[in-house]
Amino acid sequence: MPSPSTLEPHVTENDVAVERGWKVSPLVFPNALLLMILITAVLARIYIYLRAPSLWNDEISLSMNVITHPLLALAHKLDFEQFAPLGFIWIERLIVDCAGVNERTLRLFPLVAGCLSVIAVWDMSRRLLDQYGALIAAALIGFAPFAIRYSNEAKQYGVELFVTAILLWLRSYSGDIPRKPPIQAGVIAAGVVACLFSIPAVFVLAGLWASYAIVVFRAENRKRALTFVGLAGVIWSAAFGVIYVTLFAPHSDAYLHKFWLPLDLAVHLRDVNLGSVIMHSFLDPCLSLNSRIPMPLFAVGCICLITGVYAIQRLRGSEIVLLFVTPMVLCLAAALVGKWYLFQRLMMFTAPLSAVLIAATISWTTKLVGRFSGQLQLIAAVAIIAFPLKGTAYFVRHPAVQDLRAAVEFCQRDMQPGDVVYVSAHAMPGWMFYSTNWAKLDRARYNWLKGASEEGGPIFGNIPSRGRRVVSEGLEFWRPYRRGIELAGIGEGEFVPAAGFHDSGSAPASNPDPGWSDNEVQRILATHRRRIVLLASDTHDRPVSALVDCLTRNGGAVVGEFRSKGGLAEVVEMPGSKPWAPCTY
Repeated sequence: MPSPSTLEPHVTENDVAVERGWKVSPLVFPNALLLMILITAVLARIYIYLRAPSLWNDEISLSMNVITHPLLALAHKLDFEQFAPLGFIWIERLIVDCAGVNERTLRLFPLVAGCLSVIAVWDMSRRLLDQYGALIAAALIGFAPFAIRYSNEAKQYGVELFVTAILLWLRSYSGDIPRKPPIQAGVIAAGVVACLFSIPAVFVLAGLWASYAIVVFRAENRKRALTFVGLAGVIWSAAFGVIYVTLFAPHSDAYLHKFWLPLDLAVHLRDVNLGSVIMHSFLDPCLSLNSRIPMPLFAVGCICLITGVYAIQRLRGSEIVLLFVTPMVLCLAAALVGKWYLFQRLMMFTAPLSAVLIAATISWTTKLVGRFSGQLQLIAAVAIIAFPLKGTAYFVRHPAVQDLRAAVEFCQRDMQPGDVVYVSAHAMPGWMFYSTNWAKLDRARYNWLKGASEEGGPIFGNIPSRGRRVVSEGLEFWRPYRRGIELAGIGEGEFVPAAGFHDSGSAPASNPDPGWSDNEVQRILATHRRRIVLLASDTHDRPVSALVDCLTRNGGAVVGEFRSKGGLAEVVEMPGSKPWAPCTY
């Protein structure tokens, strides 16, 4: 009896199921459910896109590179400790050139990729599983909170998910071995392009190649197929090698390694939670809300991931198992040697893999019961999708990540002639982006702000404590602005690394440098301005609150305030001449 993967095209999924001994019953209104899932998933993404929530620091930092650098310069090391695939930032630059600078243009490419990802996962799943499994896989991708979030961020993670979905779709479309030369050339070219748009695409390409290779190994007439597999392996390896040597390795950053160090799996090999962390890394992109999954759902998800391998083996054979398992195994191996980090945004590319494995488990296990399999599939699908769907509903209602735009607008609106605007180091990205007229860029001002922020250390002041007292530091970092002054804040010496190995939240920050608050208040008072507008991001509002407290102790009065999820602004009015009273932070 031939394996399912070698069946002729006219043999349907139901025929395969019957041949395997499964009893198939139709799901009620599958086409209506499919249409509802696809439309709802796409509309949720478009709704958030049209609301255009404020960019947050990481988006702004990468976007300012896209806006201010020509295409060729984007192939070199980026400013502000940013790193992204060259293909992604080139497309971003072309869109900005055509449509201008705003939240919607910067997020257009991830939005299109996010919408197409849902369709690609569905079409791929219906070829590799069946229509019921395809519905579940499409729903998992369509309603995953992280998938929706990264469909509306000017970062590469949503596009990396799309690249994985397209590579899997190509495998389902081309069959065991593409026989026509144009399709073979298209598959090989797609692999090369994938390396330009997705850093972890190499893991998925390895699975794609292994899936083709095992078919060739088993075939009787291998000559033409061997040529295709050999060329694909050589060209994909060469493409990744060239990109790694020319774009990845030279632009590695010591700060980024330090930032991601808490997530280095290699230093946690003896940790009792190691297995949980690994499983979370593959389940979070599909099932979690803010990196949290209820324990019952987490347990079910783990079972579905493991059982899905067997389910696909039963339905499509070992070649398709390799397609899904190889990328996960290689990704885990890279993490074990310190070359990859199991963090949600970095693992978004695995979402289509996990979604299909989970869908395969539900589709296969419910069919085993026979008569009411369609109804059980619907119940099981609703049960496993309910939590991420709830998270998606919340995210649609509250799309803002960090509302820096509103905080900057408050500062500009309340600023009066003669005021000084003090911008904390961590709020500098929002100030630079939202206070700049990008249609008529003042290059001198932008370069000054960039230089002043870089003096505070990597990523706008997110630096380890310098271990010394701050005395008379940064007095020169001010310039005229709108008949007043803008003053660049000095980083307080705190370091906020990536989320810890055990905790999905941010790791605790270190203490600020001794004397930091005194130094900053002295810098503010040295401008001899009666009104002070202080801007901060809410994640670092504690140091700015200390500045406000120090100013009020010296006779200042808060006359205006703005607080949001991501932005903080305070307007302080100082009295006339008064002796300076040092503060202790």
